[in-house]
Amino acid sequence: MRSQGKPFCSVLALYDEVTSQVDCTDLPDGVHGWGCRGYTLCEGGEGTHVDCIFPEVFNEDIMACDDYLNVAPPCGVWSDCSGLDDGLYADLTLNCTAYYTCLGGEFLAHNPCSPKTVFNEELQVCDFPENVATPCGTYEGDNANGEKGVANEGFWEAIKQTLA
Repeated sequence: MRSQGKPFCSVLALYDEVTSQVDCTDLPDGVHGWGCRGYTLCEGGEGTHVDCIFPEVFNEDIMACDDYLNVAPPCGVWSDCSGLDDGLYADLTLNCTAYYTCLGGEFLAHNPCSPKTVFNEELQVCDFPENVATPCGTYEGDNANGEKGVANEGFWEAIKQTLA
């Protein structure tokens, strides 16, 4: 569930004096013609283009610019954690090159993996695609325990024990 109780502040929205690409002549007042990086605000038949400045993107739920962490894909990275166990999950919308954290059914954070790695949900680390089962990686063999999908499991278990 997205944070409902936090006040919304659109300080970073820029109002351009340029003509909008949406003809607002016969449109009701409100937001029209939006994309991830901005929208047209129609008021009294006149259109004003509004840019969302990073880290803000357009949030269709509130019809204004908002922090990308509060906005679902394709514009943002917010993920629905309701019904998910606490843990880290591969972001399939970004081809597993990032992961997100869920705690108590709430989305907490979104983190990128290092270049050329993908998130391995079973081991809870970013890893090379050849060591990660599909859909995130390309590994299709058996691990040391004869189970499908996890390469180098002994190596990662030793790392986890070292760090514990």
